[in-house]
Amino acid sequence: PPPRQPGAVVRLRGLVARADLNGQEAVCIRAMDAASGRCDVRVGEQTLSVKLVNIELMNPSDVGCSAGGCDAGGGCDAGSCADGTCALPKRPADGGDCGCKTKAQKHETAAVPTPPPRVPGAPVLVASVKVDSLDAEHEECAAALGRLAQERSPAAARALLGCYESHFAHEEGLLDKHLYASSALVSGGFSADAGARRSHWADHVRLLDGVGTLLARDTIEQGHVEALAADFEAHAASYDGAYANRLAAALAAEGVA
Repeated sequence: PPPRQPGAVVRLRGLVARADLNGQEAVCIRAMDAASGRCDVRVGEQTLSVKLVNIELMNPSDVGCSAGGCDAGGGCDAGSCADGTCALPKRPADGGDCGCKTKAQKHETAAVPTPPPRVPGAPVLVASVKVDSLDAEHEECAAALGRLAQERSPAAARALLGCYESHFAHEEGLLDKHLYASSALVSGGFSADAGARRSHWADHVRLLDGVGTLLARDTIEQGHVEALAADFEAHAASYDGAYANRLAAALAAEGVA
């Protein structure tokens, strides 16, 4: 389908007045205008309004950095893949990596294995993120989910909520200090890391909301608990697994145990 969403990475083609830009990558910065049939794109420092026939949606594996789609943010920062359809980073359930990150981030994400489908009732499993304190907190969250599965009680749900809140606050603090220290990132700047940060933080809110919704129910069914466990495993594999190598290396370089 033609690219219509902000963040879509495209290649310019068939331009007459700006033939010098044909073949270059660009990033859609506004949704297509239905009346004019045009899409506003950014290429380098320039912004153009082009017809859909003059842009070709790029394969995620072909995305480079000339349009700002990687190192400078671009489509990743907008929270979407090259086709503008997914959040960054893409969760395993949605089909894997977005493919619009820096080369280093692509390599890192590719090294994170996609977990096998969760077996209902099985213990929650989270791979190491190579930071002892975070690994310990993941184990505490997994234990809290296990307790909730056994008891299915409001008390167990509140205990899980407390584990999540404590862990997420600690994790976000570490990432902001050691990976996202740039004021541009923390204040909502334009970069791939800024997009990853916003998406990661938003998924924390989603997980917390999931427990809150459970607490509002009259009864806690096993299926509800299983959904929380699957969400936590998927979050850890996608978001936490993506930062593991970078954060561990940053902490080691700073001499932080």
